[in-house]
Amino acid sequence: MGITIGSRQLAILSLAVLVLSATAVDTVGAQSFRGEVSSRDTITPGATIERTISSGDVLLVHVDPAGRRFIAGLEITVETASESITPGSFSAAVFGAVDPPDARGVQNLAGQRLQTLPLTDPRRHQLYVPFGVDNSSDLQDNATRPVDPGIGDIAIQLVPIMKGMDSAALSAAYSVRIVPRLRPIGAVRVVLAGEESLLSQTRAELQLTLGGDEIALDTVVERAPGIYRLEAEAGDFLDTTSGVGVEQGRLREIVLEPREPVAMIRVSVPTVAEVYWNGTRLIDQNPFTAPPGEHAIMIRLGDFTVSRRIAVEAHEEYELAIDLDILLKQN
Repeated sequence: MGITIGSRQLAILSLAVLVLSATAVDTVGAQSFRGEVSSRDTITPGATIERTISSGDVLLVHVDPAGRRFIAGLEITVETASESITPGSFSAAVFGAVDPPDARGVQNLAGQRLQTLPLTDPRRHQLYVPFGVDNSSDLQDNATRPVDPGIGDIAIQLVPIMKGMDSAALSAAYSVRIVPRLRPIGAVRVVLAGEESLLSQTRAELQLTLGGDEIALDTVVERAPGIYRLEAEAGDFLDTTSGVGVEQGRLREIVLEPREPVAMIRVSVPTVAEVYWNGTRLIDQNPFTAPPGEHAIMIRLGDFTVSRRIAVEAHEEYELAIDLDILLKQN
């Protein structure tokens, strides 16, 4: 009895020979491999990727640039519930620095082979792909070579390694679960919002501290999870203190809005009175704002005129009024 194998399965068997020959010499350089790209997913610190692959399929994983600082590596679980798979029929090949193709389908790919793991147990296997230097990975038997997540994608491929496999075995599916392992840090970034003319003056005077340490504006600052005291002071433009919670695997953005350093003044005088502020009569300006410092005020009520210099402070509210005494003269 002969075995009928389709064209795709012939390509897969050829792929198996290619991968086996590549694993014979443990090189670090880029290696070519061929397979059918079935998906390309972006992983973030809070995400979990779950996919199903069969023989020859390639899963591509792109690490979100904004979340790379929080991820120590990827935990990959490969398992199947199929009873038709003979232990040792497949390997899980993991590559790093893979240039993503323009489309899905059968592709010629290249990347740095991190590890090829024979699936000797038909049920469940685990791999850990560390990013850069991760001391905890040194203690793990299932850790691959470290990889730079900023260079290309990470690829996971199911590769047949036994000859003479029937079509049922070649079409058997494995589930792949990819979970990021987080570094024990979170991050904070402080930004300013408002009119640019006001922001430029605020930046010139700004003093910013987090947990007592001076930090820079618009800069990502990493901290262990916890509550930190944020203090921001910029003359009359900004003066705030608050508690900031830092969560593992999250970037928290704190938006500060500086205020124009003015005082609010409300006028409470008879409607027939004339009010002059620094020599200019106020008409339909109630309330009005004024910069901090000394100002000249004059109020004219008929033949009665009173004037004086007053001082106001930024962000304060004032009420401007007159107090007329009753004079009793004896003839």
